[in-house]
Amino acid sequence: MSVSTTKEQRAGVWLEAQDAAHQRGLVRGIVLSFALHILVGFAIAYAPEPDPIYLPEVISVRMVAMPVASTPTKSAPKVAPAKPAAPEPVPAKPLPAPVPKQVVLPKQAVVVKKKAKPKPEPLDYDDALDALREELGDEEPLLRAPPVETAEGVEDRAPTEAEGALGQIDPDEAAWKLAVDRHMSNVYVVPQDFKGQGLRTVLRVTLSAAGDVLGTPEVLRSSGNPYFDDTVKRALVRATPLPAPPEPGDFRLNFNADE
Repeated sequence: MSVSTTKEQRAGVWLEAQDAAHQRGLVRGIVLSFALHILVGFAIAYAPEPDPIYLPEVISVRMVAMPVASTPTKSAPKVAPAKPAAPEPVPAKPLPAPVPKQVVLPKQAVVVKKKAKPKPEPLDYDDALDALREELGDEEPLLRAPPVETAEGVEDRAPTEAEGALGQIDPDEAAWKLAVDRHMSNVYVVPQDFKGQGLRTVLRVTLSAAGDVLGTPEVLRSSGNPYFDDTVKRALVRATPLPAPPEPGDFRLNFNADE
């Protein structure tokens, strides 16, 4: 019995030694693990921040299949609709004759070149008589050819105003006045209110060598209607330049509302 008891005691001692060794190893493992955790914590806390990593940009590409070209189908030919019968032309009404508009020429500076003045053709007695008849108007009976008288009658009678005027007719001035009449008829139309009243006015106008009206025309003989006189004066200024006169200066111009 003593031998078995000794073996049991030895076994118990050995087991206790094993337990103590196991406990010591367990304690050392726990302490070592705790120390490692502390070191790792310090390493993480004081470690430098790593450089950021930039990933390359990704471009997405979608592959799309090409559409299949469809073969064109021949369409049936279109039938043109039948054209309607053209209506019978209606005769157009005749348009009224256009009324010619009066054109007022703008004032322009006329540069007169000095040229050799052509020698005017001399007016015969009939042409000069017609020009003077238009100029004097109411004094037309005085422009008739004087009757043939005897020498005694000629010596006793003084020459009349018309005969004196006939003796003083300048062919150049007579031709110029005819040109002025044509020029005024192209740029001035007498209002209908003034026609049929026998209105006639005589103006004195000062002209330059180029035919420009200088100053304001002056009424020498009124027509009795101041409105007609003023209309003629303004029309004469608007019509400038007139045909160039034989020489610059003052001229008498007659205007008749019925002509």
